Amino acid sequence: MDAIEVILSLLGVGAAGVYLIWAIFAAFNILWAIFSAILARRRGRNAWNWFFLTCFYGIFGLLFLACSKTINQGEYRESDTLAKVLWWVFLIPTTIIVTLSIIISIEKRKDDELTRKVLEDMKQEEQMYHRDRNDNIPTFDDWDR
Repeated sequence: MDAIEVILSLLGVGAAGVYLIWAIFAAFNILWAIFSAILARRRGRNAWNWFFLTCFYGIFGLLFLACSKTINQGEYRESDTLAKVLWWVFLIPTTIIVTLSIIISIEKRKDDELTRKVLEDMKQEEQMYHRDRNDNIPTFDDWDR
């Protein structure tokens, strides 16, 4: 998000413009999802399934559906294999990313704790060094001897 804001600020679009762009993107995504649900119903596919798939894939979900064939509604009902494949293509990377994010956040927390301890130890050693150094400085009384 920060990278997008930087690019848009270079183009002269302020923070309000970023939110406006995201709102327009979301509105178009919902619009494509509605069109996808209507097309899915006409092609004999599950409309809710394709609505959410298009929400995730954007215009590409609608294009996948538009390029697919109509499912036979006769005695033998075909399954919507394309939707299953798209769900797996969405869920597998999402699961991997969420799992890695959790692992990385745990490791980062451990690393932050270790860094804090090291900094505390360094500060204590520095204070001890300055105290020892100040104790070893000769006073004026010592110079007379």
